[in-house]
This record gives sequence, structure tokens and C-alpha cells, in this order.
Amino acid sequence: MIAGLAKIVTDFFLKNNVIGPEDTDVYQYGNEIIISSLLDLLIVLVVGLIYNALINSLLFFVPFFLLRSFSGGYHANTYLKCKIVFLINIFLSLFLSTSASSIYGIYSLVLLLLFSIFVIWGFAPIENENKPLSEEEFIINSKRSKIIGVILIVSIIITYYYNKNISLSLLLSFFSVAVGMIIEYFRKGGLLYENGKETGKWNGKSKS
Repeated sequence: MIAGLAKIVTDFFLKNNVIGPEDTDVYQYGNEIIISSLLDLLIVLVVGLIYNALINSLLFFVPFFLLRSFSGGYHANTYLKCKIVFLINIFLSLFLSTSASSIYGIYSLVLLLLFSIFVIWGFAPIENENKPLSEEEFIINSKRSKIIGVILIVSIIITYYYNKNISLSLLLSFFSVAVGMIIEYFRKGGLLYENGKETGKWNGKSKS
């Protein structure tokens, strides 16, 4: 469905001379990403309304979307599987953020934060072999992942002392990205990619 809608938009651009034939593949991919992201936002809004927790859903989605854009993570082989995984993720995160905030304490905060920090600093970006990054892009994405990570860490800690519900929503977003990265890493057999080629297993260092 997403690829089909993207093709309609791309064909429209092509027919109206907005793009040339040589740009078709690039715009097709770009349109798929835009439509997929809008669908993710729609899922977040609908689930947030169902849970009567729209603010929580947006607090989860915005950091998740921004961080994952640079850090990479789990990629399903179809858009349908991707949306099902995302739907489960948002449902689970909203359930925890709305029902577990009363038992959310300093130990769970530290544990989940340390795990997320370890993954983001040690593995980001997890490159999609279907969309290879140049060395410069790899370094930029690594730095941006860490910058967003620092902002999230500070926000999570500060809000913990003022509003645990907000803090937990942000923490679950951070943690979800980290889990997705680990899943994708092991799905590849523990291999890292650079410029679309395997560069070997993780050695405890990432480019910065």
C-alpha cells in the first residue's frame, strides 16, 4: 500500500515534469519514507486517543522518531510487518507509561538508562544495508544520535523529579530505540555495515 501510494505521487511528479526519469528511484524512496512516517504519526494519535493518553503517545513518538532517524534500528522486510511491530511497541509503551509510573523508581531509571546509553554510544548508527551511508554520513549520524541522546538523558532525569509520567514516556522511547538497534544488530549476525559492506563484528568502539 505504501509503495503503491508513493508510486502514484512519484508518477504525478514525473508526468508534470517536476522530476526527471533519472530521479524516479530517489523520489520513490523519499515518498515511501514520508508516507510511512505520516502513517506512524496517525497510529500514535489513534492509539493515544484510545488510551486517553495523547500527550504520552507524542512524548514517546517525537524522541523515538528523531533518535531512530540517525541511530537506525530494526527493519522489517515489509511495511506491514514494520507497522505491526510499531503498533505493538506504542501500545506496550503507553500501557507501561500510564500504569507503571507509580512503581517507576530510581533503580529502573538507572538500569534502563545505562542500557540505552551503552547501546546508543556503542552501536549507533546501525546501518541499513539497503541504504548505505558514506563515511561522512556515518560520522554525522553517530554524533547526532549522541546529541539527541544527551538531550533525552537530561530531560528524563529532570522530569523524573517533577513528573514521573513524562519521564517514563521519554525513557521508554529511548529504551525502545536501543532495543530495536540490538535486535537489528543480532539479526545481521552481529555484523556492522559501512558503505553497504560488512565491516566485521562490533569491537566496543564507534566512529565519532
